[in-house]
This record gives sequence, C-alpha cells and structure tokens, in this order.
Amino acid sequence: MDLMVNGAGDSLIPRANVNALFEAAREPKEILWMRGEHVHPHEKELIGAVSGWLAAWLVRRGLFPPEAALEN
Repeated sequence: MDLMVNGAGDSLIPRANVNALFEAAREPKEILWMRGEHVHPHEKELIGAVSGWLAAWLVRRGLFPPEAALEN
C-alpha cells in the first residue's frame, strides 16, 4: 500500500505535482491531505498530528498493534 501525506496549503510542492505522482502510483494507494504547509522536521505539532494519524491508519489495516499506538 502506498500512502502519500501532503499539506493542503503546501507552497513548496504544487498540488498538481502531488496529484500526478499519486495517479502514477500503483494500487493499492491512498492520499491524505492535511491542513497546513509543507512538513519540516522542526514542526513538532504538525509531525505529532501526522504520526498520530499514521499510527491509527496502520492499526485500522492490521499493520500495527493497537497497544503500540497508545504508547506514544
């Protein structure tokens, strides 16, 4: 499964480029648009939101044990 996580207001990577990459990806695939800008390593709040969503996404697909998601 390919997962693309993107900032809806990303000024660094245009939405058209993201859409083209997503269309070129093989199935199964999923795209997530999060509120905000491009994710930079120093943005702890945004990275926390992305990692929480990603853990839940993995749990829903049986790829991550639910108790491990609760540890963070």
